Amino acid sequence: MDTLLQKLFRGELSPYEDPAPNSEEYRTALHNQSDALEALRSSLNEHQISQLDHAHRCIMQTAGLELEKVYGDGVRFGVQLMLELFYDHHMH
Repeated sequence: MDTLLQKLFRGELSPYEDPAPNSEEYRTALHNQSDALEALRSSLNEHQISQLDHAHRCIMQTAGLELEKVYGDGVRFGVQLMLELFYDHHMH
């Protein structure tokens, strides 16, 4: 059986392939977001829609960077926890 590191190295595993939650709560929130944005867009003129789209792209870029940091922090935390457990177990 291959290790996680082997699978990652060969590109067989990507922890970030499906970042969206798969829950009814998430689907409802996504639907509500879509409805709210569509209602807002329908009340705007073309210039305002363009501004809204630009703001939305900026928000998505920022959110992506935040998610990337949270993911990295989580990986570092997990590795540090495993190291502490490993060394604690082998030192006693």
